Amino acid sequence: MATSVNHFIIVWNRDGLESLHDVEKINVEYSFWERAKIWDILKEQSSSVHPPCIPIQQLILRAARSSNLMYEIYEFETVLSSSKVKEHFTKYPEKITEQIRNVGYKIYSNN
Repeated sequence: MATSVNHFIIVWNRDGLESLHDVEKINVEYSFWERAKIWDILKEQSSSVHPPCIPIQQLILRAARSSNLMYEIYEFETVLSSSKVKEHFTKYPEKITEQIRNVGYKIYSNN
């Protein structure tokens, strides 16, 4: 049986985990939004619904403006579920941050 790999963007600072974004979930939601948008166009209807996304620029701006909190933003893949990642941040924060730094892609760090 193949193990499912989850793809996340994670934000943490010296106070702990700030946010965890499930990239695959957002991609699925975007696909549904895109299909609905195409149907709206074909039916000549307007829609004010914005596409789902991960606000990378906003996350980086917040981190850059709060340099005293030592923010880090990473993209990474893991077999852990989002609830397990959050649990590990509570129980083993040093261990999981080191693992993410080793296997993940650094998007931003003011540490």
